[in-house]
Amino acid sequence: MKRSKFSEEQVIAILQEQEAGAKTADMCRRHGISSATFYAWKWYIAAKKANDGGANVQRQRIDQGVAATAGLLNGAARRINHVAADFGQRSVQVR
Repeated sequence: MKRSKFSEEQVIAILQEQEAGAKTADMCRRHGISSATFYAWKWYIAAKKANDGGANVQRQRIDQGVAATAGLLNGAARRINHVAADFGQRSVQVR
C-alpha cells in the first residue's frame, strides 16, 4: 500500500478546514488531493472515532458485569453464613 504524504494530524486539519466552511473542491485543489481521497479520509476518521467509543462502552459493560457478579457472590455468602449459623457451624468467607 502506498504511504500517504500527509500525516494523520494533517488529514484531521484538512477535514476541520472543510468543516469550518471551505468548499471541498477548492480545498482539495489547494492541498493537491482528489475529492475521492478527501471523502475516504473523512470516512476513515469517522470510523476510527466510532471504534474508539465502542471500546469504552464495551469496557463499561464488562465492569458492570463484574460488579453484578461480585454482588451476587456476596449475597450468596451472606445466605450461606446465615444458614451455617442456624446449624452452629463457622462462617464461610468468599475471596
